[in-house]
Amino acid sequence: IETVRSSTSTVIVAFISDADMDVLLKEFSRANLTGYQWVGTEAWIFDFQSASRDNKRILDGAIGLSIPKANVSGLKEFILDVKPLYLTSNDLFVEFWEALFSCKVKQSEAGETQRLCTGHENLTGVENSFTDMSLMPMLSNMYKGVYAVAHALHNILGCNKACNNKLPLDPLTILQHIKRIHFKTKEGEEVYFDENGDPAAKYEIINWQPRENGPVSFVSVGLYDASLPADEQMNVQEKSVVFAQNSKQVPVSACSEKCPPGTHKVLQKGKPVCCYDCISCAEGEISNSTDEEVTDNTLNSTKILRYGKNKMKFYAASVLGFTLIQVIICILWLSISPPFPSKNFEGFKDKIIWECALGSAVGFWAVLGYIGFLAVLCFICAFLARKLPDNFNEAKFITFSMLIFCAVWITFIPAYVSSPGKFSVAVEIFAILASSFGLLFCIFIPKCYIMLIKP
Repeated sequence: IETVRSSTSTVIVAFISDADMDVLLKEFSRANLTGYQWVGTEAWIFDFQSASRDNKRILDGAIGLSIPKANVSGLKEFILDVKPLYLTSNDLFVEFWEALFSCKVKQSEAGETQRLCTGHENLTGVENSFTDMSLMPMLSNMYKGVYAVAHALHNILGCNKACNNKLPLDPLTILQHIKRIHFKTKEGEEVYFDENGDPAAKYEIINWQPRENGPVSFVSVGLYDASLPADEQMNVQEKSVVFAQNSKQVPVSACSEKCPPGTHKVLQKGKPVCCYDCISCAEGEISNSTDEEVTDNTLNSTKILRYGKNKMKFYAASVLGFTLIQVIICILWLSISPPFPSKNFEGFKDKIIWECALGSAVGFWAVLGYIGFLAVLCFICAFLARKLPDNFNEAKFITFSMLIFCAVWITFIPAYVSSPGKFSVAVEIFAILASSFGLLFCIFIPKCYIMLIKP
């Protein structure tokens, strides 16, 4: 009790028998310890006697696993139809019958104050453990166990003439055949065992929900069935669950809060593993997630690149698509009206200058126009993304590079048109170099600065 009082835990897992649970419940009642969330097993989670003795509502909101409700065809009718006239050879049953109805089966043993049992006493209206059908799930497991052994014996003794069925039936042989059986009960339930000889686990999730008058009610709020696929094994009706203190919130029982990113766990000496301190990371170490025990070493404190996961597949396809359009425009230009050499007689009176004529001016300006369209589109996207978190800080560098790129090519147009002869070629070279170096400097110089000068 003192351990429970001093602990910060609010959840108690009681993996004990119903008799031990009664002792524990008495001690909690004497110490007036309430408000804890109890988690129980099938040993006591469906025990009406424990519920009736819980006067201080200590176990309200308890949740646990119970053997699912089951029915054995004809068992209840058989129990209630038992008559002592047919079982007089069973001394234990005769003693039970005499104690239950306060009579004697044999007239020679009946005293003056005791009446003689008629043999027609009715068990229908009697309420005791003998007629309690809440034990039916356990009886159902016994029923399936007996039938499993019967099927195994049938398979052993019912083999063809090739096998030697005269061998002694040792337990190991029967066990091996039990592992291989697979049958259905009259109620339609499948019975089989895995390679370890264990049946598929199946439990009903029971919740102790308080009532205004009288003891708690046992409410089924879910089912666990290991025979189903992994994602369908647990089925819980969360909205129907009532926890301790009549709360609908899931209780939290933790010795220490979760350690946020930037810290790591250090266990507290002499305490359970769930008790720890959150210590800030040392210089040169990082922790990217909560509740990390060991931090990773890092050589810098500034993010250079961030991976894009599966989105890179989409980006690669879009880059190829936009490039393909440019290739098609160039092919059409070069195939329909390609550039050709021409003589310029106007530049110098005493010289003839060979120049490269455009061929089709429409094709030339279509190539430049498409590049300009892509540059404007890239600038708009980068401008809209410039204020994203630091994880995506490349957008502002792309914005600056696109500003330089667009400024260079906008000034290129009037300069190219007004430049005569060979000077137009120099203008083209300058525009190409200036825009290319603008992209390189604005995107990669900041990264080089971080890596080399200020890591």
